[in-house]
Amino acid sequence: MFTTTTTTENYQLVIEKEEDPLKEEKDSLLQKIKDAGVAGFVSYGVVQLVFWAASIPVVLFGFLAVAGHLPDFSNDDDKAKLGAEAFAYVNLVRVTVPAQIGVALSATPWVQSNLIDRFGSQKAETRNEYEQP
Repeated sequence: MFTTTTTTENYQLVIEKEEDPLKEEKDSLLQKIKDAGVAGFVSYGVVQLVFWAASIPVVLFGFLAVAGHLPDFSNDDDKAKLGAEAFAYVNLVRVTVPAQIGVALSATPWVQSNLIDRFGSQKAETRNEYEQP
C-alpha cells in the first residue's frame, strides 16, 4: 500500500492507494516464465496464440447472439457494438491471465523436451559442422 501525505496550512490530505493483488500474482508468474528460459517463452507464446485465436469466434458468436447477425463493417452501429463487446471481453479475460500463465508453465517441460532439445540441438550441431578451426 502506498501512502502519500500532503499538508497545507489547515488541512492534511492523506491518499492511500492499494496495489492490485492480481498484478502482483501476474508479475511473479511472469518471472517464472522468464526463469524457464526459451522453453517458457515458447510455451507462453503458444498459449497466448491459441487463446486469442479462440477468442475471435467467441466474440463473433457473442455478437451474433446479441445482434442476430454477423457484424457488418460498413455499418457504424455494428462497428460500435463490436468495439464495446471487444472492450468488455478484454477486461473480462484479465482474470484468466494467471490461468494462462499456469498452463504455459505446465507445458514448459513438454516444450523443452519435444521442441527445444530436439530442434535446438540439431541447430547447434549444424553450426559446429560449418565452423572453421
